Amino acid sequence: MSAKPRRAIRLTDRDRKILEHVHLYRISTVEVLHRLFWEPEVSLNAVSQVLARLRRYLHDAPLIGPNRYYLLTPEAAREFGEEEDFARPLGPTSLAHHHSMLELCCFSEEPREAVSMRDFVEHFPDYNGRGLARHRYFLTKTTPPRLGWLEVDCGNHPHTRVRKCWKQFSKRYEKKELRFREKTDCGQFFIALITTSEGKKRSLVSLD
Repeated sequence: MSAKPRRAIRLTDRDRKILEHVHLYRISTVEVLHRLFWEPEVSLNAVSQVLARLRRYLHDAPLIGPNRYYLLTPEAAREFGEEEDFARPLGPTSLAHHHSMLELCCFSEEPREAVSMRDFVEHFPDYNGRGLARHRYFLTKTTPPRLGWLEVDCGNHPHTRVRKCWKQFSKRYEKKELRFREKTDCGQFFIALITTSEGKKRSLVSLD
């Protein structure tokens, strides 16, 4: 007996924007989606109901405690030109990096947007050098825009984390054939460090 074909879902403009957002950031949460795509007075439960309707395109996985995050289903990942691995739940370190990028961009008072690896290679050729990461970049929506790169502290000693940040910065600044030096000198490139607590933040700031 053959399986019944699933009924097609009619996607609204907001549905498509949600899927594009999840594709860009790899993951998202009810709270982030509520902030981006709904009016403040709308309940989080209403957002969850929409996500349940989009279960053909989105599935969820554990975040912290009872909280969940959403990512594309294998079917949706293929529609965006990705491999099915793109739809798998993330490991702890990868989840920390993607969740940090999500909150850095979507909960900031300064508008920011992540730059996908694909877009970085295509639209930022003057920053794409051998031995340099092509992911974890973001742009501020300011005039002029500033390019940032995200470093996430997953538990290192403050001195170790500072050395790692300086190493990442130096690798870019010293490549004179790229534009990192030019943009840094005019304040249009920087590294953002996300850490685990206010106490750790104070320790890092004290090393400046």
